[in-house]
Amino acid sequence: MNILAVDDEYFALELMKNALSEVAIGSTVYLCRDVKGALKTAKDNRIDVAFLDIHMPEMDGIELAAHLKGINPKINIIFATGFSEYMKKGIDMRISGYLLKPVTPEAVKVELENLRNPIEWVDEKRIRILTFGNFDVYVDGEPLRFERKQSKEILDTSLTREERARPIPSLHRSSGRMENTTELSRRTCRCTLRASLSRSTR
Repeated sequence: MNILAVDDEYFALELMKNALSEVAIGSTVYLCRDVKGALKTAKDNRIDVAFLDIHMPEMDGIELAAHLKGINPKINIIFATGFSEYMKKGIDMRISGYLLKPVTPEAVKVELENLRNPIEWVDEKRIRILTFGNFDVYVDGEPLRFERKQSKEILDTSLTREERARPIPSLHRSSGRMENTTELSRRTCRCTLRASLSRSTR
């Protein structure tokens, strides 16, 4: 999952970064302190979730959200602000969530577990896994039927454990970039899925 966090205040962005590092393990997190960097990041990468401050110079978070939706209509916008009066505006924009500062890992986790648009985790071309919401697996566009409910639960639990076993998420900044590879996790996930598919079709 690719997450974008935008806030012109350094300490607020650091607080968001720490919360995401704790609850969005395995995700790639992009941190931006200006609108220009945020828009470039969204154009260069498919962003699944964007946490946006509202009061920012150059362009406020509401206008930025509209631009991000123009880039990716399925993006989940979550406002993170110290002001509650923009909540109705957010609802009118069909945003995914609304957080009041200071943000906490618990509040961020709740928002990520209740996204308006489910996140698609894509593995190769044939397999599509939907997480953060309903857990469903599709093969060649068709929902995978598990003969035993336990097989689906095993796969769900296995993926969760693999995600939690990853190192701290990759963190990207507009002024620099820190990244760690996810290829090992992808290979592990493929092996887990194939093993589960094999068990469910016996």
